[in-house]
Amino acid sequence: MNGEIELTEKYERNGWPSLPRPDVKPPEGWNLSLLAAINRVRNHSLSPDGRKIAFVWDREEFSDIYVMSSAGGWARRLSFDRPAIQFWWDEVPYWSPDSKWLAFVFQGQIYVVPAAGGVPQRITDFTPNAYSPRWMPDSNQIVLVAEREEGDVLLLTDRSGSWPWSLTSGPGDDRDPQPSPDGKWIVYVHRPFNDLNRSEIRVVENTTGNTRSLTGTPKQKDWNPRWAPDGKTIAFLSQRSGFSEVWLVAFESSEVRQLTKTQHDISDISWSNDGRWIAGTINREGTFDLVVINASSGELTDLKNNSGVYYRPNWSPKGDFLTVEYHDPVTPPDLYRIDISESDGKLVAGDSRQLTYSKPPALERLPLEMPEKVYYPSFDGVKIPAILHKPRKPNGAAVVIPHGGPRDQAVFEWEILNQYLVAKGYTLLEVNYRGSTGYGK
Repeated sequence: MNGEIELTEKYERNGWPSLPRPDVKPPEGWNLSLLAAINRVRNHSLSPDGRKIAFVWDREEFSDIYVMSSAGGWARRLSFDRPAIQFWWDEVPYWSPDSKWLAFVFQGQIYVVPAAGGVPQRITDFTPNAYSPRWMPDSNQIVLVAEREEGDVLLLTDRSGSWPWSLTSGPGDDRDPQPSPDGKWIVYVHRPFNDLNRSEIRVVENTTGNTRSLTGTPKQKDWNPRWAPDGKTIAFLSQRSGFSEVWLVAFESSEVRQLTKTQHDISDISWSNDGRWIAGTINREGTFDLVVINASSGELTDLKNNSGVYYRPNWSPKGDFLTVEYHDPVTPPDLYRIDISESDGKLVAGDSRQLTYSKPPALERLPLEMPEKVYYPSFDGVKIPAILHKPRKPNGAAVVIPHGGPRDQAVFEWEILNQYLVAKGYTLLEVNYRGSTGYGK
């Protein structure tokens, strides 16, 4: 703008003068209640038998646990008073291997509930804070993370809440436990206090507490370990190449090799039950595409790339479908089931079925706008990526949105406030400034 802006005190916020608001009235088809009308469906997990899906549903000022058929249908509510929690901090409900029980976190405590229904029971009254419950193969014992002596350690209890057995101790944080298929070992992530830029993959024997490191390099982060079904290999994520790629480490020899070489960040990795494939998502400048990786060659194949965000692929027992979460700037988060088949040695996506429906008819009738990827030069010529939202009828004003973090990223996700501002005529620019996630280390 040229010249100074004359401020008046007719409109104030917290005692500060602001410009008059000619656009206070909502645009046609919108009101403020509609902005809060989406009940977010999120954090799902498919039962090991492939028949049911557990998920968190943000509605009625709660973030409770629900279960529904993996073929679709009405959801049943399993928890009743779990307070609302930000989706980026919450955990998924975890199935027992026999598909009969669920464990979930509620206000720093772990609860267990029968999948058929019942009153959830707290099992962690021995610690002030617990999270990340993982079932052992017997569907009775549970390994979890708990706070002790200013650090996070792994404890072993059962679904009755028996006094725990301490699996790890010492300086540092131990997180993300994953029991081996035979239940003898637990792989986890260790972060030492004397090098906070380091995280390494370790295993602990659950009967003796014997621990050994599988990876570990100063100022290097390895995380998200996942056992292959045969228990011989562990896939994990690492930034060793400059991006968050998939690596493999042999359990017996600790030999490490890089599996993917995409020059993009990969996340949400999950093994198929036959051990031939790894599903995941790949971050391509703010879109998270659904991919499958050949576990031998590392070859990556796109299953879905819809200019949106896919999360948490879960394999069916036979590998014939995946359940996922998906949303984009014009589509609220919902659960989907995607059929999978093999053709010429590659997996291909078949029919996609929407299982939940979060978009109210009032929004279906509105002309929502899909943004576009743009770039602008920085002071030294480096191109900075951004997401540009253009209104159909511009009002001459713009809003620049720098994301929080700084370890974060503006992505092609559902954000109803952005759609509301665009409907008012504002141009929006979401900036992925230097240091944003998704563009390499």
